[in-house]
Amino acid sequence: MFLFGLVYKLAVALAASERNLETCNWWDGEWLERSEVARYKNTQETQCLSAVDNLTWVPRGGCRLPELDHLASGHLYALLQRTCKARPLCFMGDSLIRQIYTATQCLLGVNPLADRANADPALHQIGHRALFFDSKYLSANGLNRETGIHTVSIDSLRPTLLTDPKLSSKCGALVLGSGHHFDHKTTFYDERGTCGNDTRPGCGGKYDAYHSMIKNVRQSLERHNFSGPVVWASFAPRHFRRGDWNSGGSCNYPTRSGYAGAELADDMPDMYSQMQKYDELAVKAWQGTRLRFGVLNISELSWTRPDAHIGLSTPHSNSSSQRSVIDCTHYVNVAGGVPATWVRGLAMVLVSMGV
Repeated sequence: MFLFGLVYKLAVALAASERNLETCNWWDGEWLERSEVARYKNTQETQCLSAVDNLTWVPRGGCRLPELDHLASGHLYALLQRTCKARPLCFMGDSLIRQIYTATQCLLGVNPLADRANADPALHQIGHRALFFDSKYLSANGLNRETGIHTVSIDSLRPTLLTDPKLSSKCGALVLGSGHHFDHKTTFYDERGTCGNDTRPGCGGKYDAYHSMIKNVRQSLERHNFSGPVVWASFAPRHFRRGDWNSGGSCNYPTRSGYAGAELADDMPDMYSQMQKYDELAVKAWQGTRLRFGVLNISELSWTRPDAHIGLSTPHSNSSSQRSVIDCTHYVNVAGGVPATWVRGLAMVLVSMGV
């Protein structure tokens, strides 16, 4: 009864003035400065950053996302318990999905590295609140380090847990996402071999392969009657100007509110059209699913935060090339930052799905 009470209070608090959850567009809004900023708790134990972001996402029309201190005070834990029924919330995807997982763990007061499930291990210690499965393409892949070409088999889903008939007993809910790695030098395969310039489904280049991969994930989950909520995270925008990650691109934007999406699209047309294309294909692939499905639309709200990336001044080491590059793909994971806002949105999506 206590747990139900927490979730009910969460739903009411998030709905703002008892508005119908289905009528709120939480992704249409603006970033506004705030005077008081909630911080992650137990940062010494969790290794989460103690810094904060002084901007907060505010949807229009009186709609609200949950506040960080509300989630961190036990309401996120209660929501996950009710959603997953003592099974873990399983995050599966690339490093941007890992950022949602990390922010979730930081809000729960848990070390993000403690429960990480690299690649595809056998699940153990069922009851962990969240697990992350690293899968860049949600498909089997490899890298030829001599040529730098990635090989991806779009018919072989990874982690293999996605094809497990007993997935419902191992994961209470799924948060899935991918996309960024499809832009690498990649050769896509299907069950009949190398695609090359073939016109078979999944063989029309990166976008066709991305669409086919999502359809394969959907069909596998439907075939095995996965019973928990399935949340697809939309494409997290990149903000490279005057080049890309491997050609001198940068994202040296000052931190401020009020960046206009249209102006940024004019400044970085390739980045914006890429985001739109991936999202359109994802919507098409999931359309008509019979799963308990929701979309975590992180694209538009993140598009107006070009200042929030890791690599504003500090390069990071790219694991495949061993070259130092500016990171305008990932976002600084601090309390109130972009990844923490994604978790606020995830909580709202789960509530709106009636969990």
